[in-house]
Amino acid sequence: MTARVGIIGDRGRMGAMLKRRLEDAGHEARGADLPLDEESLAYACAEAKAVFLCVPAAVLEETAHKVAPHLPEDCALADIIISSYSSSV
Repeated sequence: MTARVGIIGDRGRMGAMLKRRLEDAGHEARGADLPLDEESLAYACAEAKAVFLCVPAAVLEETAHKVAPHLPEDCALADIIISSYSSSV
């Protein structure tokens, strides 16, 4: 079973990797990146079953508000955030 998936931030490291892996698995992955205009967001979200936000934590809330009006009613929205940490191990 294949699905259409949106990737917001698809030119960044995590977004590009996720998009490539989804496509390799046979899914249709549509991306949007800066500038996040209405047209690119509408394209990335159209008929998507899931949309992944692959953006820095500092702009996550703002990006989610921009994406929300474009999400289909039955679409899941998820974020992929990598936080920095240091470890002595």
